[in-house]
Amino acid sequence: MTRLLLIRHGETHFNREGRAQGHSNSDLTPLGVAQARACAEALADRGVQHLYASDLSRARQTAQIIGDRLGLSVTLDPRLREMSFGRLEGRTWQELDAFFSEAVASGGGDWFTIVPPGGESRAQLSERGWAVTTDLAQRHPDETVAVVSHGGFIGFFLRQVLGLRTDRRYVGFRTRNCAINVFDLDEGSFHLVTWGEQAHLDAL
Repeated sequence: MTRLLLIRHGETHFNREGRAQGHSNSDLTPLGVAQARACAEALADRGVQHLYASDLSRARQTAQIIGDRLGLSVTLDPRLREMSFGRLEGRTWQELDAFFSEAVASGGGDWFTIVPPGGESRAQLSERGWAVTTDLAQRHPDETVAVVSHGGFIGFFLRQVLGLRTDRRYVGFRTRNCAINVFDLDEGSFHLVTWGEQAHLDAL
């Protein structure tokens, strides 16, 4: 059995402002750094043997703090990136919701397959996320692997693990910055163990 610990990066300035980041970079806030340090302490006794991260700066910064505490090097993988919103990156979430709602209403597709200008669809994110997560788990059989990624990436992986429909509007499985989400790969199938562990963040 392989255990995956999927971790969302620490808070960024865009997070605080309610803006979509996608593939854009936004540095961690002081709170984001504190969240990463608290997460690192929470992982210290979890037997993590390998540490991967998205190559976007917010995930890379978070993973480096974790790696320093655990004595592990960080392997960057661009497949672990958040969904790309293309030219809409930096817009507020309200503006993005308006774009997708108008695209659906005009017959441009459904919420899962619409591609923002210059970006990617949720379907593409979902396919990419499943492929890389499966790859990393299979690469390290019977070991514990920590992965620092992004909220949308992790949420869509959970949808697939639970077998939920993907053709309906995204209602969200939000995970707090630096929360820990645990999945096991056993006999070829992923199973949810815990979602949104955040006791280590409560004092921040």
